[in-house]
Amino acid sequence: MHFHYFALRRLASYLSDELQGEVVVSCFSQNKNELILETSALTLRIGCATPHTYVVPVADFSKARRNVADLFPEILGLHITGAYSIDWERVMVLNLENGYDLILKMHGIRANVLLRKDEEVVALFTQKVEEDLSYVLKPGLYEPHLLPETCSANEQEVLKALRQVSAVYEKNIARRVCTRMQEGLSLRAAFDEVNAACDSGEYYLVKEPTQMRMLLFPPPADLPSVQVSGIAPALLLLIRTLYPFDSYRRMYKSCEDEVKKPLDKLRKLVDSQLHSILHIEEERSPEEIGHLLMAQLHLIENEARTIDLEDYYIGGTLTVKLDPRLSPQQNATRYYEKHKDRKLRLQYLQEQLADTEQKLQEAQVLADAFAEVPTPESLVHGPQGFAQASLTPLRDFAKSLSKASAESDKERPYRLYFLDGFEIMVGRNARSNDELSFHVAAKNDLWLHAKDVTGSHVVIRSKGGQGVPDHVLEYAAGLAAYFSKRRSEAYVPVSYTSRKYIRKRKGDPPGMVVVDREEVILVAPVKE
Repeated sequence: MHFHYFALRRLASYLSDELQGEVVVSCFSQNKNELILETSALTLRIGCATPHTYVVPVADFSKARRNVADLFPEILGLHITGAYSIDWERVMVLNLENGYDLILKMHGIRANVLLRKDEEVVALFTQKVEEDLSYVLKPGLYEPHLLPETCSANEQEVLKALRQVSAVYEKNIARRVCTRMQEGLSLRAAFDEVNAACDSGEYYLVKEPTQMRMLLFPPPADLPSVQVSGIAPALLLLIRTLYPFDSYRRMYKSCEDEVKKPLDKLRKLVDSQLHSILHIEEERSPEEIGHLLMAQLHLIENEARTIDLEDYYIGGTLTVKLDPRLSPQQNATRYYEKHKDRKLRLQYLQEQLADTEQKLQEAQVLADAFAEVPTPESLVHGPQGFAQASLTPLRDFAKSLSKASAESDKERPYRLYFLDGFEIMVGRNARSNDELSFHVAAKNDLWLHAKDVTGSHVVIRSKGGQGVPDHVLEYAAGLAAYFSKRRSEAYVPVSYTSRKYIRKRKGDPPGMVVVDREEVILVAPVKE
């Protein structure tokens, strides 16, 4: 509401007194959608971007040395002769010498600053609002006789009733009128009371969940607020809190995501690895089955597909699957080999689980530290804005997080992904591709690369002889496609082979390899 009609009317009166006879020193923009008008008395910061549309007088302003666009050179050196607001419109006019005016049109998403010469618009601050070249100053409608005698104390109904009187009434005023009606006032009495409050010269800086807001009347008791007398101090406090709070919220959300997402992924990975280990441990031992086959070879017929054997270990009968192409002894040997693979797979999963649990513990420590950082909702603002001490913990945490991330990236030459217990590594650049493929990957790991273009090497870590499921292969191939020069294509051919079938020739540049055997899969690029 800081650009509301009532606030602009107060501001116009203030500027008319403060700027009368002052000289325009400079007019420029160094931030998108913000115009700076510097006079010999004070400086106006004029923001033309929603939701932060504002006109704020400040004592001084530091002009940047670069990326500054000078604007409206015609008015430099001219005296300001007055300021006024347009009745029942969110528009303020600064009068200057020689027939010039600056029109501050504070219309939310269509806010703009117009330079007028002899009542004709000659230049615009925001060029995209082209219709402003034909803009004509005129008062808005104000028809208090259209206010109905009665209305239900419902915010939407009250807003509809107020909009019949004037378009300047918006939802915050409707909410206040509705509240007073619920406390016993009639629509007319609540309307008159809120109008008087809007014009009283008292302002309230309120911290809502997602933004700072300036109200022209007392806010609800549950919203943190600071009361300020005078339009200039109120607007100054607004600008001191508006952007710091917005920046704090965005930084907090970014840190929260960076802390929570890895934590959630690691928890899911631990659950997946525990499930895989439990599944293996609950399976019947292939070694026991091999022993049973060897003890009862005389019962097995040639080319049999199954055999019911007496189970010496737990009693009863055990049905064992056989390969009809193998002899009974060879079938027993096959189960012994399965037992070796099972032991390797179990050992691998247990090692991976220990590593993941360590990473989870580290991630939990980080999450606990972040829990000590003040949330945006808990920040307290006072007459001077937010205390720097309340903002410091988040800044320090963000710095430590960025440093830890940089150190982690330096230690690990690849991006790491997980899918159903499979570890997928993606090289970061040409040199890290070589590091990944020839120093990190094992010979039986699966190696992937987008075909015939530069891109990241991708490695799927082998799991003790266990094959890579199709959906894991497709996901890893999608990553290889995304981290290549063909990422914008709908489908990308991706080569894959065992790591032992790639080699590097002497003199080859970083990242270049020779593939001796390969298969190709066609996939859509996926980021993660």
